[in-house]
Amino acid sequence: MPNRNGISTNESGAASPSGSSVMMRRLRLVAAVVVLAALVAFVVENSQDVKVHFIFFHATLPLIWALLIAAALGALADRLVPRLRARRSKSQADGADGAER
Repeated sequence: MPNRNGISTNESGAASPSGSSVMMRRLRLVAAVVVLAALVAFVVENSQDVKVHFIFFHATLPLIWALLIAAALGALADRLVPRLRARRSKSQADGADGAER
């Protein structure tokens, strides 16, 4: 039964989760299981070996590793490139300010 603050409590007075929070927990659990199942299927379907040719080396490795390495390098570039551009534009702006003085 809700108390004066609107919080549901059980017989011992301890707060009990509302129906919507229990539903959200179940929904999150179902979503996590679906994502995990999709990830397992993705790994199993992409386990065949592939040849990777890069500038300085050649390697044969499971496709899933090639995909994960490419994703990690892409994420790294996604984080580094904007920082480098911001640093470059800041140094150019500082140089322009110094030229005006």
